[in-house]
Amino acid sequence: MPNQASLLPGTQNTRDLGGYALPGGGATRSRVLLRSDHLARTGEADAALLAAWDVRLIIDLRREDEVLKNPTSAPLAQRFSILRLPVDNTAFFARRKNDPSFQLWELYESMLAHQGPQFAAAVRQMARVLPHGVLFHCSAGKDRTGLLAALLLSCAGVSPADIVEDYAVTERLLYDKPPEEIATIPPDTDPAFYRMLLGSGARHMEKTLQLLEGYGGPRQYLLDAGVPQAELDFVLQCLCGSPA
Repeated sequence: MPNQASLLPGTQNTRDLGGYALPGGGATRSRVLLRSDHLARTGEADAALLAAWDVRLIIDLRREDEVLKNPTSAPLAQRFSILRLPVDNTAFFARRKNDPSFQLWELYESMLAHQGPQFAAAVRQMARVLPHGVLFHCSAGKDRTGLLAALLLSCAGVSPADIVEDYAVTERLLYDKPPEEIATIPPDTDPAFYRMLLGSGARHMEKTLQLLEGYGGPRQYLLDAGVPQAELDFVLQCLCGSPA
């Protein structure tokens, strides 16, 4: 497993999709695709690191209210191209916020069913910028970001065990992050729902990977969501160092 600590001093959950073992040997390439929590507390040191890594695009998966609450810092906003592709789970939260039987994988099931075009748009934008680096993020870097990371790693051939571990790392990195920054959810929410939403237990990603099989696997999911095959192949080639 790659070093699982936040790579940017102004964040708690910036990590690299590089360093994961591939089935034919070798590993995913570093400093190609980065995942993160929000960038509101980043500064000049973070901007310098991203520039050194040749990051050219930041994809922000947050809703408008989240962006207003924690706007990307000026050093990054002034230096990098930022593309907003909001993945909005408000309707799901509104339906389930008082359901103590809620399981986190159900949120991912809903995103797979309803947010495919946004994930496809993110992958298509990656194809336009790579081989220069791309960073994508949401508020905590756990759910929306975690699902997109899982789709990319799974398409690349990274083992389910490594994908699950990559997802579970978030819970360790965010142990002291204020809950309101991890989960922006409606008021009067059931406490059990809220506690579940703060975690990243392995079983939820395990279930999500199983759900993807119902779509024909992660590659077919992204193709059906609107990513042209040539663009997906190019993204995976850049991530893996050879055609996927």
